[in-house]
Amino acid sequence: ILDSIVHVFVRNLGFLEGRLQIVADTEEKQNQVLAINIALLQWLCKDFSVVFYQCLECERFYIAIEEAKMACIQLLMNKECP
Repeated sequence: ILDSIVHVFVRNLGFLEGRLQIVADTEEKQNQVLAINIALLQWLCKDFSVVFYQCLECERFYIAIEEAKMACIQLLMNKECP
């Protein structure tokens, strides 16, 4: 998960740097700048939603592991079990 978060952060910083260079170079191409802004925003939202989904799935996995561990402890503590 940490690798994904760092990857998303670094890649989006690169996109932001590229966007700033385009804006600095071309003041007259407003349509191109608007299209790039929209594409970057969509890409950023997609990246963060993927990371969010991965975090949710990892949390569900850890909860399932914890429940399995508790079930094993209960079975070990059961004195009536042969």
